[in-house]
Amino acid sequence: MKRRILIVAEAVTLAHVARPLALAKILEGLGHEVVVACSPSARRWFDAEGRGFEPIESISQERFLKSLYMGKPLYNTAMLRRYVEADVALMDRVCPDVVIGDFRLSLHVSTKLCKLPYGAVTNAYWSPKYFQYAQVPDIPLTRAVGIKVADILFRVAYRPAFAWHARAYSETARYFGVAPASGGLLGAYTASDCTAYADVAEFYNATNDDSSHELFLGPLLWSPKNQLPKGAERWGTSRPLIYVTLGSSGSPHVAAKVLAALADLSVDVFIATAEATIDHLPANAMALDYAPGDVLCQRATLVIGNGGSPITYQALAAGKPVLGLASNFDQFLNMHRVEALGAGRCLRAADALDGDIRAATVELTNEPAFRIAAERARLAIAASDVPAPVKNWLRQLVA
Repeated sequence: MKRRILIVAEAVTLAHVARPLALAKILEGLGHEVVVACSPSARRWFDAEGRGFEPIESISQERFLKSLYMGKPLYNTAMLRRYVEADVALMDRVCPDVVIGDFRLSLHVSTKLCKLPYGAVTNAYWSPKYFQYAQVPDIPLTRAVGIKVADILFRVAYRPAFAWHARAYSETARYFGVAPASGGLLGAYTASDCTAYADVAEFYNATNDDSSHELFLGPLLWSPKNQLPKGAERWGTSRPLIYVTLGSSGSPHVAAKVLAALADLSVDVFIATAEATIDHLPANAMALDYAPGDVLCQRATLVIGNGGSPITYQALAAGKPVLGLASNFDQFLNMHRVEALGAGRCLRAADALDGDIRAATVELTNEPAFRIAAERARLAIAASDVPAPVKNWLRQLVA
């Protein structure tokens, strides 16, 4: 049966826009009508796809990243109350049969008020079932007492810290008469009628269970349609190509460190800057604001990213190892899984020296075990058959 599906993207980073765009194509391919709602700040990506969108408020990327850097909650109760009201107005306007959200925490409340089925899409490392502590993120604590002491303290304190970060969500839910999900921040991030993980079940030793309120979709891969500059076809033909992309949340300072680390290696470097200013571009590097990552991952020997799931899945889908320069907690959680697969290495972005990045690059490009593990991951991703679990997910949501 054809359904009218509303997907709400929380446009705080490009990742939370990319997955809804990829999911919309899959759902339309299954014969459904899809409406995507997003902040106008992400208009360029919808225009590039020739797709319209319903405007809805999101906090700015600057505010989001500043909160992450300071280790503060991303939302306050007043903001989430406004989100709920905006969600309800949107649903009244669109009249969907099903609502899907990517990092839109208010939807657990607003869909209950509108009596609509709701499915959250996220990553399994946020699930109370699959969460595994990795290491302390870059927050003021690490800058105050150092990494080793901060990690010990954070391991002890992250549960109450998670509860603090989830307080605005819980207070908002109770304000509207909705029972908040249990489990603190993990519960808030995964609260829905049936939660879908944009991950490969095999990477988590999991299986899809039709009786469960969660399932694995496989990665929702998306890439900008930008053209490579003239002459780029020659790069990587006579020596290894390294593709560098630190994402929309990446630091220009970290990008500069990566370029300096690779400047003396016999490699070609292609860096996607996300419009960040690069003061010095070495002779072996070429830069573009945004790049067709799927194309470059296929050509690359190694992919260097921020450790987030979009770029790591894009690299592994091409069978290429990943060097993750992580800062945020989700990046460390994701790279913990990649390292467990044997398909990459994780460095702390704030503390990695040029020599650390250079040594890791040499190891990942020369050690066959990383390429073999990345190829195993590629085969698992290729077998995930994303449209089939999406169809199953939708069936569970409307049951």
